[in-house]
Amino acid sequence: MNYALTCTTAELGLLITFAGYEEVAKSILEVSFGKRSKKEWGAMMEVTIPHLIMRGLWDKEKEDQDEIPIPDEVNQFIDSYVNSKWMIRCSDFPNQGILMIHHINEDTWLSHVVDRNIIHEFSYMKHDEIPKLIEDYYSFKKEQKHDSLQFNITDKAFDLLNKPNNMGKVFKMSNFNADEARAFEQFTQDLEHQNWQLANISFLNIPDLETSPLLENILFFLPSNGGVWMVEYTDHDKTPVHIELNSYDDWRGVLGGVAFVANQEGPIKDLKKLFND
Repeated sequence: MNYALTCTTAELGLLITFAGYEEVAKSILEVSFGKRSKKEWGAMMEVTIPHLIMRGLWDKEKEDQDEIPIPDEVNQFIDSYVNSKWMIRCSDFPNQGILMIHHINEDTWLSHVVDRNIIHEFSYMKHDEIPKLIEDYYSFKKEQKHDSLQFNITDKAFDLLNKPNNMGKVFKMSNFNADEARAFEQFTQDLEHQNWQLANISFLNIPDLETSPLLENILFFLPSNGGVWMVEYTDHDKTPVHIELNSYDDWRGVLGGVAFVANQEGPIKDLKKLFND
């Protein structure tokens, strides 16, 4: 990986604004600061400019000539970042973080780690570095002993898993056998440890700046002392949601598959095959 840039949300928003992508900057800033008036945004930008000057991310000579006041290499970086057509998005709710991996061109990708919606760190990378990056980002502990646990539930039951007071309802509506009940109990304990939120890796296509990102596929998962729970949709007519505790090696295998598909022509369009095979 080759380090590119670290900045705050305000600094990133200002750089993107001056690169000519005001709406993109606004959407990023609103995630951290909420909706603000033009006057409030203007005041924030004025406070941020001296930070960019101190960091060498502001070109005073260009400013004096009424040109875009950021260095050419920074402007090129923003262009490639904003206009990326494909993205791998890795959520990390308990730690208030997110990892995004943007496809830049051919074998070049851009890692974008966001910490608490405040700090943004960017690095260029190759597709074969993707598995290790995601593995290190989550840093799940390798299980000491892997138990074979699994159960199936309905779509409706799956949608109820984000609230603790729904667990009894999910159990009653699922008609588990003894092994499935034991698996569900363990899953529920692990879900509680993660504040009732499943992590996910999603695969997005971004046709253009005017179109909302299109979700191509998503993998839900949950760390456990006994491995990693992974969610898979099946063709079962009544209980299509299959949840299984996989080994750490299985988890690494899925991440390897992400890199394989990322290297194909049209980087992410075939990921459904990865999770359905």
